[in-house]
Amino acid sequence: MKKMILATLLTLAAVPAISAQDYAPMTKGNAWTYTDGYRAWRMEVEESNGKEAVVVLYLGEEIFSRTWYRIDPDGLKEVGFENQQGRIRHAAPLVTLKYPVEKGASWKQVYTLGGQRYESTTTIGEEVGIQLPAGTFRVLAVTVVARFYGGVMTTTSWFSKEIGLVGARTVSSVSGVQSDWSLQL
Repeated sequence: MKKMILATLLTLAAVPAISAQDYAPMTKGNAWTYTDGYRAWRMEVEESNGKEAVVVLYLGEEIFSRTWYRIDPDGLKEVGFENQQGRIRHAAPLVTLKYPVEKGASWKQVYTLGGQRYESTTTIGEEVGIQLPAGTFRVLAVTVVARFYGGVMTTTSWFSKEIGLVGARTVSSVSGVQSDWSLQL
């Protein structure tokens, strides 16, 4: 369960920074507060110069992780992250979102994380309405299906223009154990 939450949060940590003009203002100091139904999680843009950014994820008042991004003309890319288990720099940046953001766009990636090989497919879905405790939002759904030895994890994240990530849900099956976890504004 801890690995699923960490993998979900690593995926989510990339989410607030899609594009300043599109789905998330990537400005130093911008912050979003979420709940998983039990605890408060907060993401904050710690540093940003328009081409690179650092997003910190807090669980309560404690830093849970720090993630580094590169913002290129062809997309938003996660370069690496740091958490309680140490700092990881990806061999090749992971594409969080390809530009231009278009319904139906899809891309595949293969990467290793913590000695585990992952194969993922990311797909951009339709813009739809979603009702959350913080209100009703028009959102773009982005789904990542990651397959790895002994399991599959599907994360759907919902982005609202000018706000950023408003919610996400991860459903996984690892070695026969089912998990379902969500985060929302």
